[in-house]
Amino acid sequence: YKFYGRLLLRRVTYPGGVPAISNNISLTVPSTVQPLWAEHQGVVDDPVWLDDRLYSATIRTNKLTGVTSLWTAHNIQVNPSGVADDFGARDGARWYQIGNLTGTPTLLQAGTLFDPTIDQPRFFYMPSITQSGQGHAVLGFSTSGFSFYIDGGFVGRLSSDPLGSMGPLTLLTASATPYNFFGGTGTYEPWGDYSETLVDPNDDMTFWTLQEYCDDYNSWGVWVAQIKAPPPTTPTTVSPASLCPGVASAQVTVTGVSQAGSGFFDPGPDTGGPGFLNHIGGSVTGGVTVSTALFDSPTQVRLNLSTISASSGIQDITITNPDGQSATGSGLLTILSRPAQPAAGNNGPICQGATLQLTSSSIPGATYHWNGPGGFTSNQQNPSVAGATPAQSGVYSVTVTAPGGCESLAGTTLVSIGADGDGDAHCGGNDCNDANPLVWLLPAEVIN
Repeated sequence: YKFYGRLLLRRVTYPGGVPAISNNISLTVPSTVQPLWAEHQGVVDDPVWLDDRLYSATIRTNKLTGVTSLWTAHNIQVNPSGVADDFGARDGARWYQIGNLTGTPTLLQAGTLFDPTIDQPRFFYMPSITQSGQGHAVLGFSTSGFSFYIDGGFVGRLSSDPLGSMGPLTLLTASATPYNFFGGTGTYEPWGDYSETLVDPNDDMTFWTLQEYCDDYNSWGVWVAQIKAPPPTTPTTVSPASLCPGVASAQVTVTGVSQAGSGFFDPGPDTGGPGFLNHIGGSVTGGVTVSTALFDSPTQVRLNLSTISASSGIQDITITNPDGQSATGSGLLTILSRPAQPAAGNNGPICQGATLQLTSSSIPGATYHWNGPGGFTSNQQNPSVAGATPAQSGVYSVTVTAPGGCESLAGTTLVSIGADGDGDAHCGGNDCNDANPLVWLLPAEVIN
C-alpha cells in the first residue's frame, strides 16, 4: 500500500566486511500524488507515460559547510498553487534534500517546480537534481504542454536562496515538431531514459545536464548543457597592500565581497578519491609570480608571491576558480621601488694591526647593514675595525633599507690586510717580488 507524502529509505553499511542493509526508514515529506501522463503539443493518442518513482538519488557534500546530504526528485500532479492534487491538471517536479544520513534522516528542504497558469500549463517531468561542492543545485527535466512541444530545460538555486526555492526557468531547446512514437508494447510513449544532472568531477562546481527533447517529427535527441557556477568574487583589497621587490616568498590575503552568489572556491583534496584536476589559482601583473593559492572562504584567498623579477608600480590581482572563470581587482598591490645600490669602499690595502675603515655612499633616510668575513656585521654607514688581522681580508658587502622597508642590492668592496714579512711591500716585503705569490719567505729584508 502506498502512502503519499512519505519516503522510505534504507541505509547500506559497509565497514570493510560484509555489507548490511537497514530496515525501512520512514521520512515524512510534503504531500504527493500520482502524476498525469504528460501532455504535449501535437499528440495524436496518449501523452508521455509517467509515474511517481524517485529519480537519480545522489549523495553530495557541501564543501563550505561540511554538510553531506541526499538529493532526489520525482513527478507529481499539482494544482496552480503547486500543491499535490489529484485534480491539479498539470505535473510538477518535486525535489528533496535529505540530511543526517548516518543518524535519523531529516528533510532539510523540499521544493516543487510547477506552472501556475490556469489553462494549458506546462508540465515538468523526468527531473534530476544534484548539488555542487559550493552548495548550489541544478534541477534538469523535460517539459511540454498542450501548447508546447517536448523540450529540455533546467532551473537552479544558489546555496543562499530561501529554502525550497528555485530560480527562473531556462529552456535548453526549442522543439517545433510533435512526438507520437508508440514503443510497440502498449499505447504509451516511453520517455526520459537518457536524462541526468551531474557535477563535473574536475572542479566540483560546474553542472552538466543531459535532457531529452523532440528533435524532429517522432524523433528524440539528447541535449547536453554545461551550466556554470557564479563567477569568483571580485577582489577588492589585499593585505599587505605593498611589497618590496626582490622578495622570494611573501604571503598576501586577497579579500572580496560576494554578490549574486559569486565566490572563491576550491574543491579540496578529495580524501580517498581520485582527486580533483582543477584548483583555485591566481596571477599578478608586473612580473610578480604566484607560487601557491590557498582557499580560505568564498570571500578570501591567500597567495604566496615572489617579487624577484617584479617591476615597481601598482599591479592588478586576478583570482581564477577551478572552472576557469576569473575576476580581477585593479590596482590592489603596489610593488615599491628599490633604494639605490650603495657604493662600498675601504682604506686598504693595510697591514696587520692597523684600523680598517669601511665606507658607503650616503642614501638619505636609509639604514645600513654590513656583512663581512669572520661573521662581521655592522649597522653603521662607515664602520671601522681596529687591530685588523689578515683573517679579516675578503669581500665586505653593504645594503641599505629605505623608509618603506625595501632593501637595496648589495654594494661590495675587497679588503686586503697583509702580515709583516709576507712579501708585501707595504708591510716590509720585497718590492721586486710582490707580484710573485710564491715568494713569501726571504733571507733578509732589502732596503731601497
